[in-house]
Amino acid sequence: MYDSGKGPNAIRKYLSSVGHDMHSRSIRELIFSPVYAGDDNGRPCPAYFSKEEYQRRLATRKIHEPRNDRRETYIFSGLIKCGVCGATMHAQKANGKYLNYICTTGKQKFLHPGLCASEKWLESTLLSRLQDFADEYNFASASAAPDEAEREKEIATLKGKLKRIGVRYEDGDISTEEYRAKRDDLKSKIAALEVIPSAKQIILPDGFSETYAQLGRDGKQRFWRSLITSITFYPDRKYNIQVGDIFWR
Repeated sequence: MYDSGKGPNAIRKYLSSVGHDMHSRSIRELIFSPVYAGDDNGRPCPAYFSKEEYQRRLATRKIHEPRNDRRETYIFSGLIKCGVCGATMHAQKANGKYLNYICTTGKQKFLHPGLCASEKWLESTLLSRLQDFADEYNFASASAAPDEAEREKEIATLKGKLKRIGVRYEDGDISTEEYRAKRDDLKSKIAALEVIPSAKQIILPDGFSETYAQLGRDGKQRFWRSLITSITFYPDRKYNIQVGDIFWR
């Protein structure tokens, strides 16, 4: 059937109609496995079709393969939230050319008119302001982080108390129950201070915009997802960017 122009999905439907259920993936493996052409990792084995037939199948494989590679990649897919109703804005291609993100949820629920954000406009706007955003974010992140010297001082103080509690217990000044309770409390406080992460910083290399321009759409999508938590878009083309717990507009 494959050699007559039927793809794996068509073959699966035919087999199902005659009472033989088989997954399309299994059919592809059967059609394109060199084992069925008499080649088991370089060792000869019984063949169900000739090597010539196998080569013809490989040559026509792209015709019947799923077209996942032709699907459009939307750079900000999943990142943009509607500033009116809070719903995720979905990607859409207009007139077969222009890529937009739209909010239909609010319109369907009669909360607000449809909202549309142009991918081209959003991309160029964010790129032009990205360095300013990184500078402001790094400053806010560093300001919100605990002072490192104070943190180290507090840890040292708690460790000193822990040591003194141990000495008192060894001298018989406190009971086992009291020692364990104070020891566990001090250890938990020390552990909490020791796991506080350093302030996250956004580092943009020189010429990052030129490097970005050379990325494919998949690469651009990964770039924004690695950098931004979400983008909230409003009807007047205003927006908020969220990275972690910090917002920027």
